[in-house]
Amino acid sequence: MKTGLEKCFEALDRIKANKPIEPKFVDLPKHKVTAAVISQEAGFDSGYLKKKRLQHQPILSLIGAYKSSDTGCTLSVHERTKREKRKVESLRVQLDLTENKLHNALAREVLLLDQIDNMERELAKFGVNS
Repeated sequence: MKTGLEKCFEALDRIKANKPIEPKFVDLPKHKVTAAVISQEAGFDSGYLKKKRLQHQPILSLIGAYKSSDTGCTLSVHERTKREKRKVESLRVQLDLTENKLHNALAREVLLLDQIDNMERELAKFGVNS
């Protein structure tokens, strides 16, 4: 039977490999990896790992080192901001297109309901019950 600490080391390895058991931790950025995340991924509550517990110091050090190794981005803050603004604009365009499709679909539904209503009135004239 594995100890809680062993489970936490395995959880950290899964997070590093981007293969967590918990779906909410998939693609988690390094700067968001915390002791609470590792605790939850290991199957414990978020407060399992504690700084004052000497046996937890090695895993907490590894979490800190992993978190601080987030040097993958070489873009300046200005470039990252520009990139994010382009993403936002792209999403706004997609939202507008989706809203237009929704409005068109709803307009078709209203027309169809009107046609059904007219047909039911026509049938009623001939004494046919619907």
